[in-house]
Amino acid sequence: MKKRFFTLLFVLITIVSGVLAQEITSVTLTIKENGGESFPVPLSSSGFEDVVLEEAVTSLMIQKVEVETSGAVSDVAFVGTMYSTSEGGLGPDDEWRAIPLESLGNGKWVLEPEGEGIELVEEKWLSQNKNKTFEYFIQAKNSSGSDILFNNGGANYKVVFFTGEGGGSWKVKFYKKNTASLTIAVDGNDRQYMVSGDATYEPTDQPGQLSSLVIKGFHVGFIRNEDVTINDVSLQYKVFEEGQDGGWNRLDSNEYNEMSGTDSQGNPEHKMDYFGRNVNRSVTEGLEPGKNYTLEIMYQIIDGEGKYFFLGRDRNPIYLHFSLLSGTGIEAVHGSESLNSLSFGEGRGGVPVYNLQGQRVGKGYKGIVITNGKKMIVKD
Repeated sequence: MKKRFFTLLFVLITIVSGVLAQEITSVTLTIKENGGESFPVPLSSSGFEDVVLEEAVTSLMIQKVEVETSGAVSDVAFVGTMYSTSEGGLGPDDEWRAIPLESLGNGKWVLEPEGEGIELVEEKWLSQNKNKTFEYFIQAKNSSGSDILFNNGGANYKVVFFTGEGGGSWKVKFYKKNTASLTIAVDGNDRQYMVSGDATYEPTDQPGQLSSLVIKGFHVGFIRNEDVTINDVSLQYKVFEEGQDGGWNRLDSNEYNEMSGTDSQGNPEHKMDYFGRNVNRSVTEGLEPGKNYTLEIMYQIIDGEGKYFFLGRDRNPIYLHFSLLSGTGIEAVHGSESLNSLSFGEGRGGVPVYNLQGQRVGKGYKGIVITNGKKMIVKD
């Protein structure tokens, strides 16, 4: 009886040991940064610190993933995602991708892509000064089909890097701060919105309720690579009622400055500043009063090869929301009025009077004006 008991106990221990032995024992990632030497990164199952690349990245390749397992482990995969660092994995480009590893036998698995490897830095990021995080872990299956994870104690592994600086294949890159500005007039009062390279803008206040909104001017600054020519820089905008959409319009730049120099690595670079001065484009002309509208803004650059670069279109378009007050819609010209028959908002009973650029005007102004929702011709 005692012998049978010890035999059963040995079998039980053997079974339990076999189950416990089904695990991922080691992982090594081999990467190459900015076309330099390849270097292996052994990963620990917990307590592994994030890899933060201090030098600006123009190329980051995963060249090899090596995994060792014990026991009846199957379906080993490399699972990763890329996102904007500030969004913590919750951004619009968050997408997990699983790539299976090849079994070499004896618990050895490998992912070795053809060519240079898996490129983590997309070309479109190189012109946008992006702070990116690549997050990944290893996943496998045990004999019962349950997941086995090698994931830094549940925190996953992360490579944090910044794109868009120095060398490489970049064409145009935006400043991190004060890349662009937009000047609008709300009922004749100027407001300026500063836009940074990640398409955020300050201040964050909105135009709100208004009688007229005019785009007065804009600026966009960027750095072009040595071999890049710039053919066109413009402000693109559209106005639409909330819940609908509208067509794009453009305002051309009419002035630019260029300053040539070198970056921190000694590479030639050209700092460009383009301006649209005194454009005075009315946004509210023809809109229906009493409704809510959105002004959407982006900046467009076209190089000599016809390639487009956008600030704010794909990631975070610049939206300004406003509502048009009743009585400010523009109708047809309603004939001539003498100067003395209109009160230009001066004194009791006066009403606001605007020119076609949405600027408030006073007595002495001659020409077509907008008042009480109508166009009128003022003379004498």
